[in-house]
Amino acid sequence: MKIFYLKTVGLMDYSIFKFFILILILKFSLFGEIYILSYKIVVKNGIVSADSLYIANLMIPSKKFKTVETYILEAKKRDSNRFIIRKNREYILETLFKKGIILNDFTTSINFQNRNQTVMILPPLYISIDRIGLDTYFSHLQSLN
Repeated sequence: MKIFYLKTVGLMDYSIFKFFILILILKFSLFGEIYILSYKIVVKNGIVSADSLYIANLMIPSKKFKTVETYILEAKKRDSNRFIIRKNREYILETLFKKGIILNDFTTSINFQNRNQTVMILPPLYISIDRIGLDTYFSHLQSLN
């Protein structure tokens, strides 16, 4: 009888350990990988001279977030998150531009010669790429801290 009791306690301890590990995994995986995304485009005299999409990993993993909006993306199961962002770049930028951009215009006119430079900047935003089943979702996040 004592041997059976020890085996049962060992199984209970193992089940409790598995339960706590599962809770920790769920706690850290409420969102997929979280990135900071920003975009900058420079237009000189009507010609695009610079176009940059910046993607950085989140440096402070303890930040808390809430989802503002979620969109479905076109992706394959084996694609990496950075590849998915680059592949769906136009769609992501179109949806984020609706949130607001910073627009700077520098126009000069000297002796009937005009020079203009327009800079559009999408301020850094928190985003998340989540995979649920075969679907891939893009979420715009807002920091709660």
